[in-house]
Amino acid sequence: MDKLVERETATRNPLVAAPALAVQFFLIPLAVVAITVTVYVGFRSMLNDERTAQDYLAEIRTGGSTRRWPAAYELSRLMSDPKVRADRTLAPALVKAFEAAQDDDPLVRRYLALAI
Repeated sequence: MDKLVERETATRNPLVAAPALAVQFFLIPLAVVAITVTVYVGFRSMLNDERTAQDYLAEIRTGGSTRRWPAAYELSRLMSDPKVRADRTLAPALVKAFEAAQDDDPLVRRYLALAI
């Protein structure tokens, strides 16, 4: 077998390697971060719920048995906001919904009591 002779080293120009390094260390991580942020914002926007207290009350009055107690729960959570509590028409509507739920699911009554 012939001896391997070290060949003359080629001179590397740093300007030739610069675009490859920019892609490897900047553009690819930037693309990964952009995709991650896009997925996060997409899922976050799907979970965003812009329903009002009146919408939840309507759901409690007319919704099915599987939709009433979650609406009552969300309404009880929404009542912690001072802006929602400032609505004067909400209190009588809550009391009417509570009285109408006499023979209803106990969870609906419990969450309506918390909302009141």
